[in-house]
Amino acid sequence: MANINDLMLRYKTQTAGAIRKFISRHIAEINADGIEHARQTSDGWYFDAEAVRRIDELRGLSQVAIVEQEESERIKELQQENENLRQLLLVAQSKLIKVQEDLNENQKLLSDSEKKLLTAESQSKENDIALIRTQADLEIEKTMRKIAEDKFIESQKQHEELKLEFARIKNRGLIDRIFNKF
Repeated sequence: MANINDLMLRYKTQTAGAIRKFISRHIAEINADGIEHARQTSDGWYFDAEAVRRIDELRGLSQVAIVEQEESERIKELQQENENLRQLLLVAQSKLIKVQEDLNENQKLLSDSEKKLLTAESQSKENDIALIRTQADLEIEKTMRKIAEDKFIESQKQHEELKLEFARIKNRGLIDRIFNKF
């Protein structure tokens, strides 16, 4: 047997008046088979199991159970979908990590290539500088050679002049040599 307080808990209603009002409006339907399933006594209302079942039907409680079952199934579906999405996220994260590792490796290779290129450019510039220095050294050497040739030619001329002077002095007579020393 149930009373108003039991029904208040069952239907999550906070006022006994709302339950009493509902029972008063539907008493004929609750006791439709001629048996008094819901009755009022001096102590209050009392309901047998059949009255509670009929009140449940009138209030749509059986539909709530179906809705709760459907919601429970939907929750399970959503949980499964959530788990699938989590797995996809993990796969995507691992792919992203792999792509980032590949990117880092490619950046390192690019950096190494840039270093090699800079080294090659630096070597090329050093070679260019060495070539310019060599060309400058060759120009200096040519100039020095020209100066040396000019001095050599001048010294040859002086040598020829001295030879001629020596030959002239040598060809002078003995007396001329004694009186004129030169």
